[in-house]
Amino acid sequence: MSALIQAAKNPRIWTQNDYINAGIISAIPLSVGLTELKSAGEGGYLRKFFERSTKPNWGSQDPKFHAMTSFLTLAPLGYATYRVIKASAGLSNTPSKVAIGLYGVHALLTNVYGNEVSKQNHSNIAMAKAGVAGAAIAFAMAYRNIDKMAFQLSLPHVAYAIFAAAYHYQMYRLSVGETIKSL
Repeated sequence: MSALIQAAKNPRIWTQNDYINAGIISAIPLSVGLTELKSAGEGGYLRKFFERSTKPNWGSQDPKFHAMTSFLTLAPLGYATYRVIKASAGLSNTPSKVAIGLYGVHALLTNVYGNEVSKQNHSNIAMAKAGVAGAAIAFAMAYRNIDKMAFQLSLPHVAYAIFAAAYHYQMYRLSVGETIKSL
């Protein structure tokens, strides 16, 4: 991590190391998106969850649509995050540390969501998605004060996270009282 921070010390000049670091940081949201895509495939937990749930009719009922949209909106977050690190000269100030901390909370809540999908728990999935949306809003607003492009790159994910939170909450409401078919 210190090599990454050291390479980001000069916010005005992008070097080959900066492009490598941005690629490394991008691996995190890309791997999360790929995991969700795999989970939406045949036999995956997300697919099973969708098959066993009552879904709202105002959004796509295909888990692959949700997984692909998630992947596409997660993809630019690594680059956006590195722009924040770079713009703050390697996390040299409190606002940038807070922004990256909020992004970390977002990553943690995204992991909680994936774990709850594997357990097929509607209420916990809805709460985790709401947490992901809240954290996405928070880190995007923090990014806005540091790097406008990072903020703009995070907006598609914020919009999708809000949609997904509302969608999963509605799935929870529609499925309350129903017995979810066993695995």
